[in-house]
Parts: sequence; structure tokens; C-alpha cells
Amino acid sequence: MELTAQVESCTDLKGVAGVDILCDENGTDASISNLISPASNEVETGVTDFTVEITNNSPEDISSLTVHWSIDGEEQIPYELNDVIIPSGENLELNIGSYLFELEAAYDLAIWTSDPNGVTDSNPGNDYFYSSLFVDNGVDCDQFFFLEDVLCSGDNQNFMLMLTPFEEFSDEYLVENLLTGETMTVSSTPINIGPLPQGVGYSISISIPGEINCSYLAEQSMIDCTTTAVELIDFIGTDRPDGNYIEWEVASEYEIESYALEHSIDGLQFSDVAKKEVTQNTANRKGYNHLHNNPISGENYYRLSEITSDGKMEVVSKVIAIDNSEFQAANGNLSVYPNPAAHSFNLAITEEWKKNLEETENTILQVFDLSGKAIISDKWDPNTAIDCGAWAPGIYSIQVIGEHVNLSGKFLKVN
Repeated sequence: MELTAQVESCTDLKGVAGVDILCDENGTDASISNLISPASNEVETGVTDFTVEITNNSPEDISSLTVHWSIDGEEQIPYELNDVIIPSGENLELNIGSYLFELEAAYDLAIWTSDPNGVTDSNPGNDYFYSSLFVDNGVDCDQFFFLEDVLCSGDNQNFMLMLTPFEEFSDEYLVENLLTGETMTVSSTPINIGPLPQGVGYSISISIPGEINCSYLAEQSMIDCTTTAVELIDFIGTDRPDGNYIEWEVASEYEIESYALEHSIDGLQFSDVAKKEVTQNTANRKGYNHLHNNPISGENYYRLSEITSDGKMEVVSKVIAIDNSEFQAANGNLSVYPNPAAHSFNLAITEEWKKNLEETENTILQVFDLSGKAIISDKWDPNTAIDCGAWAPGIYSIQVIGEHVNLSGKFLKVN
């Protein structure tokens, strides 16, 4: 960092340091020539290392030196140089210590040297360095958000909790189970918790080490993976170029009126995508299927519910997940900006997809909330911003589909 304020002469030092020392150009003199780290006066909350460059202005080598420093007038532990020699006219970089900035604010930094070779510095005018540091939080708390996916085991006795950040905020995260008190640091995402027994809930706090102002709480009172009444033999899904093909087979049906195929983009909140009427209950095997032709890019979750003749609706399957990331990536992605946004946003596509868009007469824009509910399903005008001011805060999935295009993206709505 370029020196913000450095005392240039003994005259300048008078009144600033409260001393009156005569200068001796031929005496022992060490100066602070540069602040190496931090490289800027804008730093983030957390631990910051301080490295300075010391210059030996003396005609002789310097083998001992004290470097003092303070933050907002609070003096830190001085750095004592006593095992390295600084030859005459040369420089040496020294890591003098580190400081934990916990709050966003402006801080006064002061660094000064004393006692080169155990004697009074002959030119104290170049011993002092002053600067202001402006500290802010490196993460926007409005964007610190995780997707929560619950995956039940095949026997529905346990479940895994999968937490995926909306974007990669850090190389590592501090994860605390608030129900057990267990804390761990993880360096890869998604963050997997479990297996946990079905029928219990979870309360997980996620934060970034050193970033005390942002955290995310993933919490559910109970997860129920239990299957019920209908004798379901199989419930499977396959990704195809034209959508996700869901099949299920039952061994018998009794007083079943219909089946509801439900879809989710987070594994927690589901909405109907298809309803299959049962024309005749039977004690024999019977198969059903449905093609969901507009899955989102990424993970899509499905489950099956039965509706009995008395109107009772009950989940009868485990949750299955189909990863459509590879297929959707092959079809292209949308650029959403600004993201996040509070009032409106725009969509953009790459040049290679613009030609396909021009060849498509009716391009449809679809926006879904976390439950899979369609917020928008209308013809898309690429030149018009999309108004989201009335939407609830949260993550939304976006699709632009047509004869020659199938593009997708995600968007975070904030207040």
C-alpha cells in the first residue's frame, strides 16, 4: 500500500510524537518504506495480517530493531527483530502481526520503529506511518442463503439433509447442530448432515469463519419419510431430452380414487404436476406414468400421493431426485442481472443461442417459486425487464422454452 501519511522530517515529528530529537544523517537510521499487507486500505471483517517493508538508511548493518503498531490507539504486541541482519541501504519485509476486525467501521492504523541496533534512531522523522483502514463485511448477508434438500432412505427409516449455498460464498463453512451442540468446519459443498432418523427435525446454523455478521439457519420441526396404505411396488424417474419420465407400479388398489404426482425444487415444498384417475380398483398389478416436460435445471424431486374415495390424501412413496443439470447445461443457461434484485431484473443469453431464439416464433418465459408454483408463464420479450417487486423474498427458477431453445437460470428476490 502506498504510504498514506509518513513523517518526512524531525521538524514534522515535533508535536506529533511529543519529542524533540536532533537528526544525524550519519547515524543509525531505520525507516518504514512501505506497507505490504494489507495491499489496500479497504479490508474485510476477519483476521488481517500486517506486513511492512523496513529500509536500512544507515552506513552500517542493522541487526536489531523494534516495530511498534496500534489500532485505534490500542498498542499491539511489538515485533522484535533480533535474528536477521538488514544490510546498509537494503530493505526487509516483516510480518509484524495480525488483528481481528469484528465490526464494519473505520480504524486508525499507526506503525513506527525504534531502537535500531539498540540505540536512538538518528532520523526519527521517517519512523512513523499512519493510515485509515475501512473495514466491511466481505459477504452480502442478503445473499447468504442455502437450499435445503431432504432425501429419505429406501426403507424410509432415515433421511439425509443436503445444504447447498446459493453461490460459493467461502472456501469453508462453520456448521453447528443447534440440537446437539456439535460443531464442524467443512470445505466442500453441498453440506451433508446425517443420516438422521425419520420423525425428528433439525436445526443447523451455517456461518463463515471470521465473518460474524452473516449466518443462515436451516430448521424443520419434523421430517416424515413414512410410506402408507397403497401397495406400491416401484416409483422411479428417468431424465429424457423431452422431460422427466416418472413411472410407478402398484400391486393392488383399494378405495383409491386417484394419484397425485408432486414435484419440488428443494425436496421440501411440493405441488401437483399431474393427476391420474383410477377407473377401477384391482388386486392385480397396474402401472402408471407421466412425462414432466418442463423440469428445472439442477435437482428435481418427485413424490406420489394417493387420494381415497373419502377424499383423504396421503403420501405413499419415497422422494426421488432426478438431476437435470447435464441436460439443461447442454441446452444453455440464462444470465440473470441484477441478481439478487428487489424490484426488477433482466435476462440475457449467449450469442450462440441468439440465432436459435430468432428462429423460434413463440418463446415462453416461465418462473417458478420453491414450491414449483408458476409465477409467470407468458410470451417472453428479451427487451423488457421483468417486474418482481410484488414477489415474496426467496429463490426462483427461470426457464425460457421454445421449439429451438431451452434455457434456465436461478434468481434471488430480496426486499
